[in-house]
Amino acid sequence: MTTVTVTGFLVDGMNYPGGDGTGWELQADDLGNEVDVEQVMAQASKLKHRVVTITGYYTTRGYIERGPTEVLIAEQIRLASGQ
Repeated sequence: MTTVTVTGFLVDGMNYPGGDGTGWELQADDLGNEVDVEQVMAQASKLKHRVVTITGYYTTRGYIERGPTEVLIAEQIRLASGQ
């Protein structure tokens, strides 16, 4: 497991086919990374719809409708520098 740090716009309420997913996404560089914020839910709720920096790791989840999907597991979340 390799630790990564990613900065982007944090969005909640995302809908995925079949309901498979975390409901959260980090949008960066025209890409959306599904993100699991369970470990940092209090901070994520306060920082949603803001530009944040997330530190964590990627894992693959096997969803029924979507199949294998890469998900960023957030271990730390903070407001991005300059925000």
